[in-house]
Amino acid sequence: MKQYFKIDADGYIVETVVLFESDGKITDAFGNILEEIPDNFIDAEKPGFWNPKWTGSEWVEAGEPPPEEDYFETEFFLGKSNEQKLDILRETLFEQFIKPDLIDGALGMQSVRAVQAFEPLGGKVIESKREKITRMIIELMGD
Repeated sequence: MKQYFKIDADGYIVETVVLFESDGKITDAFGNILEEIPDNFIDAEKPGFWNPKWTGSEWVEAGEPPPEEDYFETEFFLGKSNEQKLDILRETLFEQFIKPDLIDGALGMQSVRAVQAFEPLGGKVIESKREKITRMIIELMGD
């Protein structure tokens, strides 16, 4: 069994394909026999690029990832009632931070999520997502 990346005429990945080789025969996942592996099936390891493109000999980055959007600043979230916002914030806080910390604690591990990020210059502490959610809950409860 081997994984290939099927690419289009421009070198972009269309889909991931698995082929099987047995007794000199190549078959796809549906059992169809292939005479040979098509030229647009690439078996090179795919890098961690956002938008990989095959040049014929290597993968290159062909685009930039979209900027990360803060869900709590989207029109969708801001359009919710305060009660709905509180429900979403409480659920997010529990699922992303409290529950994993409880599991880590039960396993005797120190949580990596407890580490705070620092700005590259100046060493100013950036508000963590956990702190932001907690602050927003407190503000909404005060309303």
